[in-house]
Amino acid sequence: MTMSVATASDSSTTSDVRSHVLGNLQVPEEQCFVFSGGLLGLPACTRFALLPAERSHFYWLQSLDCDSLTFLLVDPFHVVEEFYVDIPEGDLGPLQADQTSQVGVLAIVTLPRNPGEPPTVNLQGLLALNFAKRLGRQIIIQDSSYGLHWALDLQRLNRAS
Repeated sequence: MTMSVATASDSSTTSDVRSHVLGNLQVPEEQCFVFSGGLLGLPACTRFALLPAERSHFYWLQSLDCDSLTFLLVDPFHVVEEFYVDIPEGDLGPLQADQTSQVGVLAIVTLPRNPGEPPTVNLQGLLALNFAKRLGRQIIIQDSSYGLHWALDLQRLNRAS
């Protein structure tokens, strides 16, 4: 499964979004998603904007409910060789998706606390997105061999770009 992030058209409706990390933004409606159950540990934050970052395959997920909540995301299919995920059937219903091909997947990046340590990617608590319906859901992959803290090889990304 691979994913692509849709870009907004010029005729879209926009919303003013305040972000402590990204500043004040005009976000096209097509880039706003509803996570009906919120994210793990953040059930009250259900509305998010997905914004492309400057680097390809990276994105910002800005909460529309909390100005200070911003996540850095990455397309796991571009950072982990031969990455594969099987989305559980029970997660397709809340996304209003009939099949996994209607769903894109992104992973949350954790930046290191100490200099010299690599950033890591959570490949067990992935974000599944239905771009057509603008619905999102955090999915938990129970039997993942990848784990919560997969080291992100930025050198490999530089060579691949």
